[in-house]
Amino acid sequence: SGYQTCQEYLDYCKHNKVSLETANFNGTLYELYSKQMLESFLRCKGLIRTGGAYDNGLDLYGKWDLSQFHAYSKEKLDRTEKVSSRSLVKQSIEGGAASLAISLEKDIAVLVQCKNVSRRITASLVRELAGIYNYHVKKRTGPNSVLTSYMLLISPTTMTAQALSQMNTSTFPMVHLVLPALQYTGPRGSDTVLQPQDLFDVVNWSGKGIQLAYLNSKARSLLAGLNMELQLQLVVNK
Repeated sequence: SGYQTCQEYLDYCKHNKVSLETANFNGTLYELYSKQMLESFLRCKGLIRTGGAYDNGLDLYGKWDLSQFHAYSKEKLDRTEKVSSRSLVKQSIEGGAASLAISLEKDIAVLVQCKNVSRRITASLVRELAGIYNYHVKKRTGPNSVLTSYMLLISPTTMTAQALSQMNTSTFPMVHLVLPALQYTGPRGSDTVLQPQDLFDVVNWSGKGIQLAYLNSKARSLLAGLNMELQLQLVVNK
């Protein structure tokens, strides 16, 4: 799409007289807000919003720079039994097998689906994400495509118990972020009539930020040795 930020999209809506009362508007703004949060707080880079009928299940995709979450030396990792030999950090340290050498800065891909829904996330959606993940990972080349491809689900709502169970038994790494949608908080006249110049200015829209972050078992295993969970906790507490 031609717009990659919330303000660019609001400008587009103003110019093209797009109704702000539609599900399409709310969904698109939510995707762009999710993009902003991932770039600002989780060091995702080069995120592109796909959108449209031909997105093959993805709303955003790009890279995830994990290099700044690397807080462990090789010696400390060797003494930590909880860190699997297949974890990203062990595959990235100097001395690892050449065929499994991974750059934490450049090689990690994020596949993002945004669901701006009012109901809780169900197990059927998690199963659907498995198909989307497999479709896109097969398109990536190299022996490390599963190790370096992470599915992120972003929604304003939490998961059902069945969905959490399905997420934890999934064989692909997945992260769920609970992010409430942006709300218009700008000025309102005494007659409650909103002025267009206010509606289409992003400074008049505000959000609560990421409220909850959850990594499934596969993601926790692959990200072991990084201070990722601490970083997510800091983001949630903002």
